Amino acid sequence: MMKNTIGINRLTGLARLTRLARQVIFNGRQEAKKLNSKHINSEHLLLALIKGERGIAANVLVNLRMNFSEIEKEVIKLINNQSEEAKKENDNFQARKIVMQAIEESKSLKHNYVGTEDLLLAMLCFKEGIAAQALANLNLDFDNVRPETERILDGMKT
Repeated sequence: MMKNTIGINRLTGLARLTRLARQVIFNGRQEAKKLNSKHINSEHLLLALIKGERGIAANVLVNLRMNFSEIEKEVIKLINNQSEEAKKENDNFQARKIVMQAIEESKSLKHNYVGTEDLLLAMLCFKEGIAAQALANLNLDFDNVRPETERILDGMKT
């Protein structure tokens, strides 16, 4: 059983996360450590998601012609361009908020689970987060990710 790395208890939906979604969160913690961050933020989850290169979210990004190394470069650039003050003010509840939003995204897609696609959509909802900013800089946002996610999910039903 994976340790609860972001302080969310089972009652809030952590138990609904797929194995891959849990792995993204666990690997997000590792990314945060590598980047000397005390907290898991959207950028760490996005880096974990693209480095895993698995799951529906990865398929969505590939189908939308996103280059994972370009995403990583953009994330690192935004992290490096942050002021020290902004780094200190970083929301230490960002990962929790993303998971909570992912639960809402899964409900809106009528899922009984929370997958990597829900995490990706949730990251895009937090426009102030580095993940959303990096993807926006690469011309990707919620409005083009959501339809592709739905298209892939619909294809899996048949």
